Amino acid sequence: MPHKQNYMSQVPFNSTTKAFTAPVKKKPLIELVMGSKDKFNLILTEGLMRKINYLCEEIPNNEWSGIVFYTPNGSITNISNLTLTAFDVYPLDIGTSTYTEFEYTPDLTGYMASNPDLLDAQMGLIHSHNHMKTFFSGTDTATLREQAPLYKTFLSVIVNNRLEIDAALAVE
Repeated sequence: MPHKQNYMSQVPFNSTTKAFTAPVKKKPLIELVMGSKDKFNLILTEGLMRKINYLCEEIPNNEWSGIVFYTPNGSITNISNLTLTAFDVYPLDIGTSTYTEFEYTPDLTGYMASNPDLLDAQMGLIHSHNHMKTFFSGTDTATLREQAPLYKTFLSVIVNNRLEIDAALAVE
């Protein structure tokens, strides 16, 4: 059962925030993943947390995936002073108990057009690990490598039903 809480309008996500049990992890697995020693700041807004909680409750046994919209503040050249504010999610797939994959659809464009604040946002990936721990699998790491050249910077967020969160930022 996901942890339910009355979230503040913006909840900073870091290792000292009690609302979340996992810090933003930067694993030195690949050179593309920035911040193997330093951590960037990730803020998840209340609206985003409500949507994540809803998705985890409605789809508890399968992985789901989609687009996470975020805005950066700071520079990737100084990763410890970089803050990303993630504020919306657009789900695109309900997979199996251990796998999810999606293709972009015209509905995504329609969603963005009806929400103009998304037009200036950057897009990353969010997916669930349902009952499993949050971690970057080989597939997740390969996705970071694949997407960084397309986006220049690419945020990937992994959540689970306990609302544990792991995130990485890949840079071309």
